[in-house]
Amino acid sequence: MTDKSGYTIMFGPDTCGADKKLHFIMRHKHPKTGEYSEKHAKKPSGSLDYYSDKKTHLFRLTVNPTNDWEVS
Repeated sequence: MTDKSGYTIMFGPDTCGADKKLHFIMRHKHPKTGEYSEKHAKKPSGSLDYYSDKKTHLFRLTVNPTNDWEVS
C-alpha cells in the first residue's frame, strides 16, 4: 500500500502539525454513471486531543443500513 492506494472507507485519527483530525471518508461508485465520489464527515465539535496522554485509544465506527453512523 502507498499514499496512492484506493480505498472504500478511510477512518481513524490523524495529526499534521497542530491540526488534529478524525477521518471518516466513504468513497463509492455511482451505479449509473460509474463515477467515484467521496463523502466526508464534518469535523466534530470538541477537543480531539487524544495524543497528549501517550496512551492507546480505540475508535469504533458503526455504519447502519439506514445510512446513519456513529463514532465512539
